[in-house]
Amino acid sequence: MDAGMEVLEGIVIFIVVGGFLVSIAPPIILDIIWYKRVKSGKSPKFGPLGIISIIVTVWTLLGLPYEFTLLKELAGFIR
Repeated sequence: MDAGMEVLEGIVIFIVVGGFLVSIAPPIILDIIWYKRVKSGKSPKFGPLGIISIIVTVWTLLGLPYEFTLLKELAGFIR
């Protein structure tokens, strides 16, 4: 494998793994904020923040099979 192909492979890995992490981060952060606000009594359990957090989490969970398919294809491409 020549050097150009190795650089291209590194770029593809960076984009796919970075996109995977970026798609997972918002629901985790929102869930932590929501949990802390509900626990401290500052926010109702199913207030606006709770509803937004639930929607973003469900949306991300629905997209995970696609993300795992991309990672699986990437692993097959690298081998």
